[in-house]
Amino acid sequence: MVVGDQRRGFRGDLFLPGSVPCHRARRRRPGIRTRRIAPQKFASGGHGSAQKGYGAALIDDNTPTPSHAAFRWPRFALVLAAFLGIWALALGALVALFGWESTFAQMGWFFTKAALLTFGGAYAVLPYVYQGAVDHYGWLTAPQMIDGLALGETTPGPLIMVVAFVGFVGAWTKAALASGALALAGCLGATVATFFTFLPSFLFILLGARWWSRRTVTFASPRR
Repeated sequence: MVVGDQRRGFRGDLFLPGSVPCHRARRRRPGIRTRRIAPQKFASGGHGSAQKGYGAALIDDNTPTPSHAAFRWPRFALVLAAFLGIWALALGALVALFGWESTFAQMGWFFTKAALLTFGGAYAVLPYVYQGAVDHYGWLTAPQMIDGLALGETTPGPLIMVVAFVGFVGAWTKAALASGALALAGCLGATVATFFTFLPSFLFILLGARWWSRRTVTFASPRR
């Protein structure tokens, strides 16, 4: 009986006068009739214009890589060491000022792991962030996390910026500085969360761009 009802509903969705297919067919009917009466009005030039040449591009697949952008292992090691130093200095400063068990130090360590261990964009990172921020650390509640996600969806910028909301609410809720400096604690928490989330991304870009450019040139080179 249920199957029969579903079949009748499916046929209704397809063939009833108010259905989407019937509505589209009615909208296309005047154009089909007009084309039969005056086909020259609908004639097009085809894809011949795509064969036009516009000269050589400034940068194309055959352009050699500039010397300053070439991949070099010493520079690779230098960039890696610089980013590791920045990360260690920032996290070490938080530990020295507030202690390892403090909200700020735990945020720095947690968002570093979130940035390094998750791949696939914001929707791949947010379940991990939710589990850690809500269930493990208790920085915010589940409804607050949903509110942050909704805020991130409706405001300009990347969705991953919801981590700034998590950092702000978490530092505010835990009174990371003092009960009289909640706003300042929230701003510092948002800064910490954003910094440690995006630092590994810049590391991957600056390390991997030159290496990937080298691989691309190698793959694009004609085989002999």
